[in-house]
Amino acid sequence: MKDKTILKITSSMLLCTMLAYSVPMYAYTKDETVYSKLDQNGNNYDTIVNDHIKNEKEEEIIKDVSDLLNIENINGEEKFKQDENRLVWEAEGSDIYYQGETKKDLPIDCKVKYELNGEEVSAKDIVRKIWKSKNYNRIYK
Repeated sequence: MKDKTILKITSSMLLCTMLAYSVPMYAYTKDETVYSKLDQNGNNYDTIVNDHIKNEKEEEIIKDVSDLLNIENINGEEKFKQDENRLVWEAEGSDIYYQGETKKDLPIDCKVKYELNGEEVSAKDIVRKIWKSKNYNRIYK
């Protein structure tokens, strides 16, 4: 009898804890595309992120989480309010398309290698050879 009481109390406490810490799940699909600008050596200097929230249930209000900077709506007139990383969009039944900047490091490394006639060369060497081969130096002296 004592074991059943302890089991009931433990189960009740576990259930209450789970309900208290439940996280709301939003029924939206969010696609994200990352565009990164690289210099001639493959170093990232600018990263833009485009997000598309698919509003399949045509909700009036969409709650989203984003750590992007300088967020702007890129396809529509829907307005949003931002509180730190929380966004609340006045979707009015529409999908939301927005973009922003990020300062985070890319999850990949890029290495740029230039070859000319089977030999590795620098980007400056390629420009110099093109410049000489087209006789641009006579025109722009």
